[in-house]
Amino acid sequence: MENQEQLKQRLPLIRCECGAEILFIPDLKEMSHSIEAHVFEHRRNEKGPAKVAINANRIRDALISQVLRKASDRENETSDF
Repeated sequence: MENQEQLKQRLPLIRCECGAEILFIPDLKEMSHSIEAHVFEHRRNEKGPAKVAINANRIRDALISQVLRKASDRENETSDF
């Protein structure tokens, strides 16, 4: 039986700089919703409108970048001969 850490290593996760882990799913609409929900949490915790916008954009971009890399990696895994 796998322990929780071994299972987490096998799951396709993206990770925020805050340490939160978001399950990668191959559904663009749902993945976008998950990212925006997480960005919203960051926005709630920030002070000052300028800082909120800058940090939200940075976090969103970092998470989207991970999604694109993970999708590309998965595509390459399935297209190998």
